[in-house]
Amino acid sequence: MKDIWKTDYRIGTRIRQFREQTYMTQDQLAEKTPVTPKTVSRWENGKTIPGTDMIPKIAEALGISIADLLGQDAAEGQDAAEGQDAAEGQDAAEEKRDKKPDILNTKIDSLSEEMRGLYTLELKSFIGTLERRIRVQKKLTVVILAVTVILIAIMTYRYGTL
Repeated sequence: MKDIWKTDYRIGTRIRQFREQTYMTQDQLAEKTPVTPKTVSRWENGKTIPGTDMIPKIAEALGISIADLLGQDAAEGQDAAEGQDAAEGQDAAEEKRDKKPDILNTKIDSLSEEMRGLYTLELKSFIGTLERRIRVQKKLTVVILAVTVILIAIMTYRYGTL
């Protein structure tokens, strides 16, 4: 299951990268997002990942888009379309009108990718929570089993039989 988390470690790297590009400290980022500096450190070191509710807050605090924070490419064709729109003449105007639906579709696709990224993070966070709970339950089961064995041993010693 560890392989699932490898992609999430990159979000911590991106948080650190964008935070350092803006000359922001972990304390400053923590103030802008209602978390502790220790939480920011854990994100950046890949020990935890931010919840889906925190992604927009982090992106806003860093002054970047959610897609940038999640490491998703922006619409590739958009820049080329905008460069062509700058051309003069009626053909360029018609082309611009024709490109608007494409740009809109590209933005919708970009938002869909952002949402997919958020759902993926939420699912991975949920899986991590389940894994932690299972580990705790396994430990509790071992402790209960050990206590049971000890109690049986004490009763056998004291009374000779159960």
